[in-house]
Amino acid sequence: MENWTCRVHPGALLQNTGLTRPARRGMARSMIQNQKSFAGGILITLCLLIGAAIGIAFGQPSAGFVGGLATGSLVALALAVRDKRRGR
Repeated sequence: MENWTCRVHPGALLQNTGLTRPARRGMARSMIQNQKSFAGGILITLCLLIGAAIGIAFGQPSAGFVGGLATGSLVALALAVRDKRRGR
């Protein structure tokens, strides 16, 4: 049997992306520096789950889901506005 191991030069993977190694490192560095802002996605998820649970308790899971989505979205939007004002 032949060995069909494909050995690709690490730089060859970046040829079609238009990015070079220093640019990729620079992007990662800038992403690390921007870690100060808060993420609102977890708030949306938690509110969705809590809203669905409350909806199930009242026999209206869809209404609870929509209410949780609306509440979570408002809280995440308020958090994003606060982060924007603080310059994060």
